Amino acid sequence: MKTNLFIAALSLVVLAGCSGEDEIDTLVAKSDNAINFGTYVGKQTKALEKSEFTDNDTFGVFAFYTKSENYDNTADTPNFMYDQSIKKETAGWTYNPVKYWPNTSGEKITFFAYYPTTKTGMTFQNTGAETAYTNASKGFPDIKFVVQDKATEQVDLMYSTLLNKEKPASETKIEFDFAHALSKVNIKAQMQKALNSETTVNIKSITLNNIYNTNTLKYTGSTPSWGWGNASNGVTYTITLTNTSLATANGTTAIDITSGASFLMVPQTLSTTTGKEASITITYDVVTKDTNLSGESTTITNTVTKQIATEPTAWAMNKQYVYTIEISLTDVSVDSKVTGWTAIE
Repeated sequence: MKTNLFIAALSLVVLAGCSGEDEIDTLVAKSDNAINFGTYVGKQTKALEKSEFTDNDTFGVFAFYTKSENYDNTADTPNFMYDQSIKKETAGWTYNPVKYWPNTSGEKITFFAYYPTTKTGMTFQNTGAETAYTNASKGFPDIKFVVQDKATEQVDLMYSTLLNKEKPASETKIEFDFAHALSKVNIKAQMQKALNSETTVNIKSITLNNIYNTNTLKYTGSTPSWGWGNASNGVTYTITLTNTSLATANGTTAIDITSGASFLMVPQTLSTTTGKEASITITYDVVTKDTNLSGESTTITNTVTKQIATEPTAWAMNKQYVYTIEISLTDVSVDSKVTGWTAIE
């Protein structure tokens, strides 16, 4: 999708649970019965986005021991692990106290893991209610999430669910395959036509306007999906740039102006409300060398805002959206591309 906006003149264009007495007999403390963990993470590019876990990283786990029954999200409580922190060490993932598989064939444990354990922007709530989640709560927690104001402080909220796991035949690790709960937004810029050797376009800032910053991750069905909760409008997110320029050498090649700090947003339907439309604002300088002038150059600052809610009309979890801003001396256009975050080992 490409939409053109005319600008006049020189504008640009992852176990400390409580176990019931009736459960103790089935838990056998043998070293070969211990529950061990491993992870996979989705591919990322930004520093606060996880491409792999490193030493001292932690994720949290809630675990539900359901005997021979399958997990019931409306009835079961986190009676095996409650917000247990799992830490990455050189030798692997560690936690305390170590828990053990049920020794009775056919008995099951369900796991829910999340990252990061710092809970930046997160509030754990009871299913379908804005009340605090406890070790007596039923089902997986709802996670109310608020995006941090600064793009450089935004975190990559991830989750993983393993249902009805039985004791493996050998000392096999429990492998959490983390998925990204948020939407990732990147912005590129390019010139519509190559600049002359005397002119440079210096991009000063990029801003997302009227973006919802709050949503709640709720478990429904076999995988969690986002559901609305206290969504708010009118929030802006700005990345201030330095040394980000388009010049003759760039030609018409697009450069990623958010490569150092992607926007990590809650999934949402983009606002089209009059006066509150979701939009992108770009501010840039057009600098032209002119030795005939006392300063030997002229600088014209331009700010252009473009609505982005036309196509796609929504941001989905675990998807990346790349918006390309095309700049010329007469107009600015925005093109969009949607891709997935690919899981890697």
